[in-house]
Amino acid sequence: MCDVDDPLLDELLRQRVKPHIIQNWMDPFHQYKGIRERCKAEGIMFQAYSSLGSQWVHHRGHSTNPVLTNPTLEGIANTYSVSVAQVVINWATQHGISVLPASKNAGRQRNNLNSFGFQLSDEEVLAIDALDGKAPRRPKPAEKNPNEVSVVFENHGDGPIDSFWMSNDEEEVHVGSIGPGGGELVLTSFHGHKFVFRDEDGLMKGEHMVHRDHGQQQRHVVHGEL
Repeated sequence: MCDVDDPLLDELLRQRVKPHIIQNWMDPFHQYKGIRERCKAEGIMFQAYSSLGSQWVHHRGHSTNPVLTNPTLEGIANTYSVSVAQVVINWATQHGISVLPASKNAGRQRNNLNSFGFQLSDEEVLAIDALDGKAPRRPKPAEKNPNEVSVVFENHGDGPIDSFWMSNDEEEVHVGSIGPGGGELVLTSFHGHKFVFRDEDGLMKGEHMVHRDHGQQQRHVVHGEL
């Protein structure tokens, strides 16, 4: 049975045949100690999936795996010249837990199998135990600058157009070329930015000032109208 909490385990234990294996997500930050103790008392094998921290990336909104980058685990791994994954597998099996460290990478598979050439000290086991419930908070997404605008410049002319951003010093900075006949140039810009457009001979063919009141998605046509 997978993803078993206390009420479900209560129900399972009332059945004529109790489960042989309970498989739950477990890693150093999410240890399911209560369910593990109950399984041990009932003679049920507790099996851990996502024991190396993949749940935090795939289902908890973290951009990096907090298990594999945890300083405590990295320090222990450095002591034995092994990987954090090997430390976690060793720690879990010392607790009598069956682990399922899935990987399609042959090198990682070999490393996972070679996780038992060292013995964690009692202090190290306790240090990992103490990580339970202490996963770092999911980083807040960066707030978007309210002045940021996505702008598309579209060339309806017969020849290529060069686009220039006007710096604060009124210097023309080339930002791209737009092909003729509907070619487009997509840029991230900001409120108040000014652009000028020139043909192959350097002749001015238009200009455009970005204004946030026109929306965060904007389109400007050179040699034509929307």
